[in-house]
Amino acid sequence: YTITSDGTPVGRVTSGSISPSLGVPIGMGYVPVWLSQPGSSFDIIAGTRSSRAHVLAMPFYPPQQ
Repeated sequence: YTITSDGTPVGRVTSGSISPSLGVPIGMGYVPVWLSQPGSSFDIIAGTRSSRAHVLAMPFYPPQQ
């Protein structure tokens, strides 16, 4: 899948799946450094469908207390 920013291709998805612990889609991909910081957003194009994605800090789940 292609990663775009403002309609311009900037990267690609390398893997993705539904997170068993969160129940939501998560993925990894290559993007430029300026888009790799937590809080950044971009679009993932899969065929004719576009989905908004956000860079999050790890871990993706709340640590056990």
